[in-house]
Amino acid sequence: MREEKVLELQDVSYWYNKSAKILDKVQASFVSGKLYAIVGRSGSGKTTLLSLMGGLDRTMEGQILFKGKSIDDIGYEKYRRECVSFVFQNYNLIDYMTSLENVMLTSKSSPLEFLKDVGITEEEAKRNVLKLSGGQQQRVAIARAVASETPIILADEPTGNLDEKTSDEIVDLLRKQVRDKSKTVIIVTHSKEIALAADFVYKIENGSLVRADMTRT
Repeated sequence: MREEKVLELQDVSYWYNKSAKILDKVQASFVSGKLYAIVGRSGSGKTTLLSLMGGLDRTMEGQILFKGKSIDDIGYEKYRRECVSFVFQNYNLIDYMTSLENVMLTSKSSPLEFLKDVGITEEEAKRNVLKLSGGQQQRVAIARAVASETPIILADEPTGNLDEKTSDEIVDLLRKQVRDKSKTVIIVTHSKEIALAADFVYKIENGSLVRADMTRT
């Protein structure tokens, strides 16, 4: 399948104080059918960059293109609805719904299968999400993102509350989305294991996004 440039950052800058930019003229391209990891120290701007790429916040300078078109022109609401799915660090599940109902927000086609793929049983799927553990809620959030038909999945520390075995399974599930559905998956992570599993790794350093060469050990 031919790779397509899905997301492009053109001189993207962001700051709370202009004399100390969090992101400074960031440039990068992301293509379909690839898994990307973004690493960097805490406070370096990883989550900020993910929010900008997801249309949750606006750039101070520069622009973000989806398939060659500025997301300003697409419209932020439409872009968030049709182009990107999120796995948030704090889950962002609808707390008065069950796991099954949360996944059905993005797909009514086999929602239970998506939950089973991340290790949620049928009985757990029928529970209110507040009655699940943090790790289980994270799995539901991942299932909801994977169930969506959007071409991009953005994930902020998606395995942070999961054990090593489950983390490996989640990474395999995300790679399956990349392989089978040619999605673009971008993960912000502190996990070296996730970075090693990615096709490309970027590091945020002094406001810039640079290619990182992960050493396999």
